[in-house]
Amino acid sequence: MIGRVAFGLLAAVLAVQTAPDAGAQDYPNKPIRIVAPFLAGGGVDLSARIAGDHLSKTWGQPVVVENRTGAGGNIGADAIAKSAPDGYSLLVTPIGPAAVNVLLYKNISYDPFRDLTPVAMLAQGPNVLSVKADSPIRSVKDLIETARANPGKLNYGTPGAGSSLHLAAALLANREGLKVEHIAYRGVTAVMDALLKGEIQFSFDVIPLPLAQLRAGTVRLLAVTTAKRWPVLPEVPTMGEAGVADFVATAWFCMLAPAGTPADIVNKLNAEILRGFMLPEAKERLDRLGMEFTPMTPAELGRFARSENERWGRLIKAENIIAE
Repeated sequence: MIGRVAFGLLAAVLAVQTAPDAGAQDYPNKPIRIVAPFLAGGGVDLSARIAGDHLSKTWGQPVVVENRTGAGGNIGADAIAKSAPDGYSLLVTPIGPAAVNVLLYKNISYDPFRDLTPVAMLAQGPNVLSVKADSPIRSVKDLIETARANPGKLNYGTPGAGSSLHLAAALLANREGLKVEHIAYRGVTAVMDALLKGEIQFSFDVIPLPLAQLRAGTVRLLAVTTAKRWPVLPEVPTMGEAGVADFVATAWFCMLAPAGTPADIVNKLNAEILRGFMLPEAKERLDRLGMEFTPMTPAELGRFARSENERWGRLIKAENIIAE
């Protein structure tokens, strides 16, 4: 999978990036700030801390992770978009601020493709379709049939509009013609609590929460949203295997910098992220998140984010999804 190409890509990238321009040779010479625009303890925050720990250890400069939350990640992203483009202010973010919030919010104060520049992809992984363990819904087919028989009566929860979890549920509803109700909560832990309390009937979740609840016997996992089964949950089918063809909706976390950040500094950051995220300790921390390191050059990340913007933009328009 991803790991098989990582070393080849690393070698190719380093061949280009190990002789940086003069600006990058002096970088960094002061502390670096990484903004994670979501709550501490989640995948975004932990990915930022993996990156920050490695950069600090390697370069000998403090790297401070700041959780600047609110407005679906827009507050933190806007802060970085308005920061000096010198490599000392960075953003680690999921799909929302990086690609789709610009489609969801009427008065968004930045454009990720104009005001931010790609640095590195950090990780990708599946979302997991979950129901309570004692739910009569035992499969994706059961869920679809139940929703069709009870239009508007099934609720699902997400940590907010535009999250990969929300987009996955909206994609399922769109593809299968379901009328289900969206309830936004403050964070993924609150979504899981709502599922266990019966406030919602299903949810798409990031792996650590449903995996812990699976082991505790409190949830049932119906499917993962990747094209292939995920190594951490080999017994859980893909959405395709469960009957919904061509259904892929991954969570992903990337690093961005203010637009105008010198290319040599961006390349130096990208190369060091490649080195750091392939170390055993980084892999171990990502494994606990149910994620895999996904090496990309800055240009590849830029193309990927654009493709995600276009792909999910069609769904956002079709479903009239608006963040309030």
